[in-house]
Amino acid sequence: LKEVWLHESDGVRLSAYDFTSQEQVPLRLFVARRAGLEKSDLVVLNAIGDEGWKKFLATYRGGFADQLKKEIDSPVDEKSWEATKKMFKSFPWTMAYVSPRGVGSVAWPVDAKKRNQIARRFLLLGQTLDGMQVFDICRAVQAVRALEAYRETPLWLQADDKSLAGVTLYAALFEPKIARVDLYGLPTDHRRGPYLLNVSKHLEMPQVVAMVAEKTKVIVYQADETGWDYPTKVAANLGWEKKPFSIRKPPQ
Repeated sequence: LKEVWLHESDGVRLSAYDFTSQEQVPLRLFVARRAGLEKSDLVVLNAIGDEGWKKFLATYRGGFADQLKKEIDSPVDEKSWEATKKMFKSFPWTMAYVSPRGVGSVAWPVDAKKRNQIARRFLLLGQTLDGMQVFDICRAVQAVRALEAYRETPLWLQADDKSLAGVTLYAALFEPKIARVDLYGLPTDHRRGPYLLNVSKHLEMPQVVAMVAEKTKVIVYQADETGWDYPTKVAANLGWEKKPFSIRKPPQ
């Protein structure tokens, strides 16, 4: 893990770190918090895809335009930047951001058709792009934990990108000591992703949610409760005292 740059603006400190997920797969981790904050109550690792990357740039270019000028062009969202500054001022939280291979900050510089062709070639290696992205999120969790300030800090995972919600859920299944998982637009079956070889022969997304909820709190954001009876029944039948799984309406 190598710190690339660190800058403070408008009371916010933003750092960029490079780490290697696996050989020939470099990724970048961004870490933001209130300037001068000595200890965070929690750190939230956000998995961001193409749309999430645009939102990240639109927000943080409000204070870090020079540091992010080499990235894709994205207009500044002043409203989002003001809300972000207010959040850091009000709460002792740290927000971390990472894009797994092929999307967001490390998207392949080709059109959508070519991206699909690249993804299909991974099948020849006995792997899928989504499967490797799960590994990338796991490595990002380990990268956050490698930072001295966050080794013992409660860690949340969050994905507000539908394409990465399932990927993030699987990462939470494999990584220990995840305090909470927030997922937006999580598919109820693997036909809509994540695409993992042979997984649907044995289980579907509700079963994976129940497995993750056995060890950490899982919150799925969607308009209604359709599709998630299984983890709710598992929690009730096993007598889990705390409510490990819940559904919330997405914020407007």
